[in-house]
Amino acid sequence: MKENEFGQLVPFNLRKEITYSSNAIIRRTIIDKASRIVELMAFDYGKVLAVKSANTQLHFLIEGKAEMVVDEVSTYLQSGDSIIVPSGITYSLEANEKFKIVTINLT
Repeated sequence: MKENEFGQLVPFNLRKEITYSSNAIIRRTIIDKASRIVELMAFDYGKVLAVKSANTQLHFLIEGKAEMVVDEVSTYLQSGDSIIVPSGITYSLEANEKFKIVTINLT
């Protein structure tokens, strides 16, 4: 699938659209239209991403297990889980094992 190409209906598998890279967080933007952004990320083991959400975000874990930390409180997600993060919240995503996640900016 080419980035941002939606002239026709084309089914695809998000897990196959991104691969892991050693000691890295790989990011791929699927849609970037005004405030509507859909991003796919693959985290290698041990990687941490700290974020202050400018928009309300929906996170959907599509592979593996992840830890989300908000105000020093951990929430553990596994494949198939989702979580909504309100705007203005500072959080981190931590890879205690490899995982892939989709982030959708809602507002």
